[in-house]
Amino acid sequence: MWKLVVLSLFTVTGTSIQLLYPSVYSSWHCVTLALLLFFLLMSEFDSSFDTLTGLYNRAAFDKATKQMEESRAFSIIALDINDFKNVNDTYGHDYGDIVIKKVAAIIQKSFPDHYTCYRFGGDEFIIISDETDQDKLESYLRAMTDNLTEERKEGSPIPTISYGYSIFRGEEKLDFSKIFKEADDQMYYFKKIQKDDAN
Repeated sequence: MWKLVVLSLFTVTGTSIQLLYPSVYSSWHCVTLALLLFFLLMSEFDSSFDTLTGLYNRAAFDKATKQMEESRAFSIIALDINDFKNVNDTYGHDYGDIVIKKVAAIIQKSFPDHYTCYRFGGDEFIIISDETDQDKLESYLRAMTDNLTEERKEGSPIPTISYGYSIFRGEEKLDFSKIFKEADDQMYYFKKIQKDDAN
């Protein structure tokens, strides 16, 4: 947001100087510079988002996690679409893309705005938030599962999702890779249980 304000100031400043001193052709210089900065801003914006889903991408995730404060409490959720390879093999890759887009939309609508969603890669998603209340976290995950179930009832062959989460309360030194691994391990354990139950 502050970058857009700076861009506006360039244009306003240039125009103001032009009005006060007509012989000084400053407005066009400022407009040109503002357009250049706007282009650079849009390039940065584009590089942070996944083109298929509109969610933040892996690069944005890496950047966000490197900037995390030691004392900040947060939770991380790891999600993975079950049997996604089977979806691609059965319905084709174009439908696989549709599934990823639908799942991404359902994930996003199931959580409040302060939960930041990332497409981590392939059929994997990550959510980071400042939520440390386990009950609230699980209620949103149930809502997500219910929303996926409703989508299947309407005829969409959308697979289930495995997930795991970890909560960091800011009471110890932050080791993000450890927190992430806890969520990831829990997700794969959940996936194994679902697979065993299906068999």
